[in-house]
Amino acid sequence: MLLLNLLSKCPWLKPLRRSPQQPSRSTQRHRPTRTRLSPSTSPYAPAAPRATACACCRPTLMVSPALRELAPGLSTDPATATLDWSTWAAGARDALASGEADLCQFDFARGGVAGMDWSLWRLTIALAVLLVVVQLIGMNARWLTLRAEQKRLDTAMRAQLQTAFPNTPVILDPPAQMRRQVEQLRLAAGKSAPEDFLPLADRFAQAATGLAPDALLALDYHGRALTVTLKDGTDTASLRTAARNVGLNMDTAEAPRGAEATVPGSRWTVSIAQ
Repeated sequence: MLLLNLLSKCPWLKPLRRSPQQPSRSTQRHRPTRTRLSPSTSPYAPAAPRATACACCRPTLMVSPALRELAPGLSTDPATATLDWSTWAAGARDALASGEADLCQFDFARGGVAGMDWSLWRLTIALAVLLVVVQLIGMNARWLTLRAEQKRLDTAMRAQLQTAFPNTPVILDPPAQMRRQVEQLRLAAGKSAPEDFLPLADRFAQAATGLAPDALLALDYHGRALTVTLKDGTDTASLRTAARNVGLNMDTAEAPRGAEATVPGSRWTVSIAQ
């Protein structure tokens, strides 16, 4: 007993003493705790409404000047704005009577050329004018280049004609005059051209070696071409192929006229292939 009394008087052993009225820590840890939640502190309580729109974000009703004249007291608040049907009817009658009925309003209203904001079109108009100027400059530069080339070629042809045929008095069309002079030299030398009758007929004879003896009904020459009349039923497809192989073109001729119309058969024009 003496030992217990001494231990109980030690100050550093006082926290170990337990009061019979106070429960132990282990008892407090395992004892369930009940908390009463109010509707304002409960996590399942509905949240209070928040203000999402400010005064500066409220929608405003835009009223045209013409409508403002008809209804001076019209509010700009969409929730409270009301307009009598008679006001709409009066405005419609006035618009129809003046002939200026237009569904476009505000920035899209019809203002004519005088009411247009040309500053918005300044860059577009400048680019269009620049494009036209560049196009005109390019066209004129190209025309000047082609004209200089034409003069150079014409001068060269005239010089060549004057060198080959110095007796030519006047030079108007150098290519045509050169062909005419060459044709005269060929005739003077007794040589025939490929478009003459004999060379052309000789080539056609080479192409028509496979024809029947009575297949050729008529043969005419005019305009540096042969007009051939063949008997009906002649194989003209193979004949045209053979003519192409010897350098001839064989095309359908026009319908015969006058005395030539009495000759039956198909008519073909045979000429030198270009």
